[in-house]
Amino acid sequence: YLYKIQIGVNFLGNIVLWTGLHFGCEADITIWETTWADHPFRPGERWLADLGYIGAFGLLVKFKRRQRLRRGGPRPALTAPQRIFNNVHEHVRNRCENVISKVKLHDFLMHEFTGSFESLASMVKVTGHVTAYELRQFQRFRSYGPWQH
Repeated sequence: YLYKIQIGVNFLGNIVLWTGLHFGCEADITIWETTWADHPFRPGERWLADLGYIGAFGLLVKFKRRQRLRRGGPRPALTAPQRIFNNVHEHVRNRCENVISKVKLHDFLMHEFTGSFESLASMVKVTGHVTAYELRQFQRFRSYGPWQH
């Protein structure tokens, strides 16, 4: 079986959301739609997400190139503001990808697991807590601005 976890990371690179295990064949947008109410947003809050979450409540994704205007024609390019937004989006959201890479480095996740689902779920939960602790102990990103971090 293939399983997924859903991870949310703040601007400091700390884990602030962890859900799973989810079956690997489940679409990211479906996972979000069944879990978003468990982690409500503050007024006006939005999160950055990858293209697997297009149309999800409260999530901002990058712009995609538009469909061809006519069959066989070139796909229209993104506008300059859309390209700038995508670059900033990738720059900030890359923190989440770094955390996912750190989670995947744990040895038991690099091999086929032959234990029970319950054991795997417990090990993944502990891995999430340990990774969150490590990230808080060794901050990679500085905080800026007047808000609480």
